[in-house]
Amino acid sequence: MAVATASSLSPRAREDLTTSAVRIRSFVCADLLWEQVLTEEDRQGLGGDWEAAYRKYGTAGMWRALRGVSAERAVVDVAHRLNLLDARGCRWLLRELGEVLESPRALIRAAVATGALVLVEHPRRAYWNRRKLPVAWQRHSALWDFLWTVCSRAKARKPIDRWVFGNGARANIVTQQKSRLVKLPGFSADLAARLKPIGRGTHQLDIAPALIRLFERSPNGSLWERTP
Repeated sequence: MAVATASSLSPRAREDLTTSAVRIRSFVCADLLWEQVLTEEDRQGLGGDWEAAYRKYGTAGMWRALRGVSAERAVVDVAHRLNLLDARGCRWLLRELGEVLESPRALIRAAVATGALVLVEHPRRAYWNRRKLPVAWQRHSALWDFLWTVCSRAKARKPIDRWVFGNGARANIVTQQKSRLVKLPGFSADLAARLKPIGRGTHQLDIAPALIRLFERSPNGSLWERTP
């Protein structure tokens, strides 16, 4: 299923999306998002000044800049996080937008078909450019965790450095783990080339956040897509 735009939605869905967009647009909602929803890392990623971030991006735009989602998805996510849209309405609108399918397997297939970098937590598998990477991830838990962290950071437009792994992490931990990861049999050379050094001991995955799709297991055992 292709992701829908506001103009292609049903009248009811378009009305609800528009209502949500208007409700979250206010100065008050932007302040609530900044103070009660965003993490300190998120706030720093937007420059650390909420009024400047609001003027630059708007409320939904801040979420979109951090999470790499569509403009419509940002409106729905923010409205839900601010309790302006209940869980049922949120899921319905996302389904109308083509961003949530009834079957997690169908959602994963749709994500893979876009050519995105897709990681699925259980059972572990990774796809890039519409192809599954033939890597035995079950035997490489540490490298799978590293790849997941790299992708999670990149989806939030953040690099990865030693501090992600705690104060006691080795200065060269990122470089070492990257070296091990890209040498795994079956790992994509093109994907490896996109994990670029941007400073001493710091790397950044050069893939647009919207093209990084992470599917993890929820507490009840089902799969859901993460939007960090």
